[in-house]
Amino acid sequence: MKKNLGLFDPSALMSLVDTNKQQHVAQQLRIATTIFDVAAEAIVVTDKTNTICAVNPAFSRITGYSKAEVLGKNPQFLSSGRHDVNFYRNMWQILNQAGQWQGEIWNRRKSGEIYPEWLTITKIEDETGDIFAFIAIFTDISKIKQDEEQLWRQTNYDFLTGLPNNTLLNDRLSNALITAMREEHLVALLFIDLDHFKVINNTLGHAAGDLLLQKVAQRLLGCVTEMDTVARFSGDKFTIVLNSVEKEDEIAVIAENIIEQLTAPFELNGHSVFVGTSIGVTVYPTDANDADILLRNADIAMYRAKSLGPNVYQFFTSTMNEQIHTRMSLEHDLRHAIEREELELYYQPIVDLETGFVAKAEALLRWEHPSRGKVPPYEFIPLAEETGLITKLGEWVLYTAARQMSQWQTQVSMPISISINVSTHQLKRGLSIATIADVLSYSQLASQLLTLEITESLLMEDTVANIQWFHKIKELGVKISIDDFGTGYSSLSYLKRFPLDFLKIDRSFIRDAINKQEDASLVKAIIAMAQGLKLKVIAEGVETQEQLSFLHQLHCEYVQGFYFFKPLSVTDFEKHVLEKHNVPLLKKRQSKS
Repeated sequence: MKKNLGLFDPSALMSLVDTNKQQHVAQQLRIATTIFDVAAEAIVVTDKTNTICAVNPAFSRITGYSKAEVLGKNPQFLSSGRHDVNFYRNMWQILNQAGQWQGEIWNRRKSGEIYPEWLTITKIEDETGDIFAFIAIFTDISKIKQDEEQLWRQTNYDFLTGLPNNTLLNDRLSNALITAMREEHLVALLFIDLDHFKVINNTLGHAAGDLLLQKVAQRLLGCVTEMDTVARFSGDKFTIVLNSVEKEDEIAVIAENIIEQLTAPFELNGHSVFVGTSIGVTVYPTDANDADILLRNADIAMYRAKSLGPNVYQFFTSTMNEQIHTRMSLEHDLRHAIEREELELYYQPIVDLETGFVAKAEALLRWEHPSRGKVPPYEFIPLAEETGLITKLGEWVLYTAARQMSQWQTQVSMPISISINVSTHQLKRGLSIATIADVLSYSQLASQLLTLEITESLLMEDTVANIQWFHKIKELGVKISIDDFGTGYSSLSYLKRFPLDFLKIDRSFIRDAINKQEDASLVKAIIAMAQGLKLKVIAEGVETQEQLSFLHQLHCEYVQGFYFFKPLSVTDFEKHVLEKHNVPLLKKRQSKS
């Protein structure tokens, strides 16, 4: 037995165990060394005095320092200078108490470049609890920061102009209000809208339009201080937040300067162009203490400025707020006016000067509101155009007037034609030839008895589509008249380009033709020009015998005005016009004079 026991050597077993342990430890060391060498994160090992004992290759790759350059040094040489003493004191306090600190920190590379890193520092203790080392692991997060910055700029800045967008505007405005509340000063918000931008954009192209917006942005920046904010609100609209304003007079001076800067010519790829502007102004705390309300107020004031004419600024008033509420209520009611049968057409006769008979009538829309009473056309027609309701109202007028005039043809011995105003907005919103053809089919009105009255501004937009639209209308047999001639951009070339039948002289020229030689000469010139182009002339606003005689001497074909008739309801038209249609009105009127 002893001999057999002698075969077992305990020391050999212990040696085998020690060997296995050593192999395991060696393997672990190799794994740790490999991780240390190939890790993408920089690793720094320091002793308990925070002296660098080891760094891995990633450290050198990120910082630019070699191992030899940093061993034996305190990592303090990496400091960027961005963080103060309190930052590092707090970091070491957390590290000693919790055993670890991690967070974002800015350090400096060997090249001098400052960069952000995500750093984790862990303290290492021995069996007795004493610190004998620190391990710092960090990652360069410059790319992440760049991506975050790019995303932030995309979220907060306008790509085209480089100005803050609505998101950043709201933030800046809210912060400005907080500061103003604390420091008790004014803040002004300006809402700026460009005039004629769409014309320039459509004429010279979108690249020119973009360039114009960029140049406008630069001029606006030149009108304010670095403390203020210039933002692109949308399209051709801009906003400005004026911080720390002492008096409203200062705001007025800035607004006037903006108008002066924006009305100066812009050079766009060899073209010199002009734009105008309308500016709405609202002030904290006079008008409101909320950012959203101030934005709304400035918008309201801007539209008020636009209605007063080009290159005007307007301060917000409480009256405007009441007006906008009234406008919103009016818009709501207008949307339901047709089905509630609140709309009515009046007809103003147009007299043929040669025969003395009523030859035409102009259809005029009236609105009898159930609580407001008669709403003037100058209030609800522009509202309909702005909101798009003009399409629905315009079609109702076309169908109703054509049907009415078709019915009246059976009551007269001589035909009476109907003139219907067509808004430029209707054409832009797609008033089709098919709709006009359907109106004629539905009403059974002869096409030559329908005249569409178009404003001069449409002639300015002499696009191929517009010219084609006019010619197709003529192919239907419908007549075309230019309304309020002389008040817009009159041009002989425009009149030649379009297939017109009638030209209506604006009432303002007729009113002053008797007393002002300039207006008389202008009326004579318009009639002579129209006759040369084989266009028949309608003079509106005729109210006196002197005006009538003057037009008769110039061989004006038609007259319209209170001298003969005011606009008449259907009942009054039938009573005063249809029942007496065989009586020449002109001869009757002349016998009284």
